[in-house]
Amino acid sequence: MKTKVIAVANEKGGVGKTTTAINLTYELQQRGRKVLLIDNDPQSNMTRHCGTNPHSKDHITLTNLIENMINYVTGVDNGVSYEDILPPAEEVVIFKNGFEYIAANVVLEVAERALYVTPNTEQILDEIVKQYGKGYDYVIIDCRPTLSKLTLNAFVAADSVIIPIESEPYAVDGLNTLLKNIEIIKRGFGHGGLNPKLEIEGILFTMYKGRLRLTQDLEKQVKNRFGEDLNVFKTMIPTSVKAPESVLAKAAVRAYDKKNPVGLAYQQLAEEIDSNY
Repeated sequence: MKTKVIAVANEKGGVGKTTTAINLTYELQQRGRKVLLIDNDPQSNMTRHCGTNPHSKDHITLTNLIENMINYVTGVDNGVSYEDILPPAEEVVIFKNGFEYIAANVVLEVAERALYVTPNTEQILDEIVKQYGKGYDYVIIDCRPTLSKLTLNAFVAADSVIIPIESEPYAVDGLNTLLKNIEIIKRGFGHGGLNPKLEIEGILFTMYKGRLRLTQDLEKQVKNRFGEDLNVFKTMIPTSVKAPESVLAKAAVRAYDKKNPVGLAYQQLAEEIDSNY
């Protein structure tokens, strides 16, 4: 079956993007799926959570891969084959604490600046995903909390986008710009988009504290503003002290505490998503 590529994105920070990427990966693996994580954020929180020091120089990071691809696109590496530009998977993909992932570091910020000034670089991450996503059921991309060139690359590479939003008043206000950008990437400005297949996998309410009325109101706001066709996941992710504890333990929530409600919610989310695979 085809590899499904999912970007986890929101321009607002602190809404649970990395937590979602990590725990969705774990729960899909529990369902027998093979999943590759890609840290597409210079903050490197996903890399840390998986157990790798982002400041270490002992591993190849996404920064290195993007820099290699920029050199290839701009012709700096004339005469070098495409296969030589991207190292073999065994040198790139890290296997640690039950996760398979491509790490990031803070220098990814510098690589992104190069993307801004280099033409024809919108599909660089797509090429990287095609190279290293072979043999996986899912590739999950953890995006940075801005609508940046890195995030644009993730949207071009992805089949769908999960948008986590916090269960709080006015949480949907920031969705408008994000959804417009996704639509532009999908459809372009009347001349065809960069990724016509891109879809919204769903809006995911996170940090839910049991205020059912609030969550119902937020769901209505999403539907009223953005249309009935925009999927809102039935699963809502609650809050729990075990979630930050699991980060320190370098583990998914349910690997850290089997009965924790956050972990059980992500198990349910994986069922929702995997049922459409």
